[in-house]
Amino acid sequence: MKKRQLLLISIFGLTLNAFAQLPVSQTPGNRQALVEEFTGHTCQYCPDGHKKVDELIVAQAGKVYGINIHTGGYAGTGTYPQDFRTTDGDAIAAIPTQLIAGYPAGSVNRVPATTPQKAGGMAMSRGSFASASADVYNQSSYVNIAGQATINVATRELTINIEAYYTANGPASNKLSVMLIQDKIMGPQTGGSTWYPAMMVGANYTHNKVLRDVITTGATGELMAGPTTSGTKFTKTITYTIPAIIKNLDVVLSDISLIAFVSETDKDIIAVNKVPISGLPLAVNEVNSAFKSMSVYPNPVSNFANVDFTLAEPNNISVTVLNLLGQTVISNEMNNLRAGDHNFPLDVTNLQSGVYFVKISDGTNSMVKKINVSK
Repeated sequence: MKKRQLLLISIFGLTLNAFAQLPVSQTPGNRQALVEEFTGHTCQYCPDGHKKVDELIVAQAGKVYGINIHTGGYAGTGTYPQDFRTTDGDAIAAIPTQLIAGYPAGSVNRVPATTPQKAGGMAMSRGSFASASADVYNQSSYVNIAGQATINVATRELTINIEAYYTANGPASNKLSVMLIQDKIMGPQTGGSTWYPAMMVGANYTHNKVLRDVITTGATGELMAGPTTSGTKFTKTITYTIPAIIKNLDVVLSDISLIAFVSETDKDIIAVNKVPISGLPLAVNEVNSAFKSMSVYPNPVSNFANVDFTLAEPNNISVTVLNLLGQTVISNEMNNLRAGDHNFPLDVTNLQSGVYFVKISDGTNSMVKKINVSK
């Protein structure tokens, strides 16, 4: 199988009706910039690279996309148990003309950098991401790409439909890449509190835009069959079962996204787009108006956990546990609670090992914490 600072929305189990991007636009347009950032969780300055790309994505919405590829010496586990590396990511970093000389580094659309880290290379330092992206998204494109995906949450199977329309003649062949990305992975990050404190939640850093897998065949894309002349359209349907775990990290369905792009050979990315996914479970609404604080410990837990929370005013509270599919596996009610601090002993003895979400709610407002059950 090839495969928080968080304000989360709605509730597990509901269906997201994403705005479909199909059919693909037939109107000529400009290219989009894709910053593939080579990073690692022991890299001191990498959070500053993450911040710069995030700022670009917001400032140039629809023109700039980003992927964090954990690779190289700073991405090794060492004293950190998490491993974000992928075979595909290592292969992208190893494209002969990347010429990465230090971290953080990044290539924009896999074209030669104006200010490369090494002469003739695509890899550049983080200070060049903005100018290199502007060079790209101000150029015209000969192809548009769009997609739409649906998921069966019970089987974790994705059905991905991709369309590419040629508004002008392209080269004899192009390559298609579809990448699985994950946000909101909590874990250590050297330099996080210094360079990107907004991503810190306690001692942990919020890792976003993390490459988890290249879904299409080949790390640098698969050949697109058919003509590439003006007025022709390429279509492809892909089925892919999302693993529950990649390396030692859970793949949380509510936190995934897809990016698709067209390139020439393994370089020169021409068109980029996000692929909306219909049917994803939504993350749980975390609203703090009723609750001043919440904590769950120990974490990981094997049998019993403590749920501590502080109520802003007297209330009736439910304490529930949800699995990764958004299904309620434990439910408890606590009525007529006074304002102030409370402790609820949570029995998880009957749960299997895995990732769960503890939710406290008054029926309107809720707070959620992730726990790992380890037997």
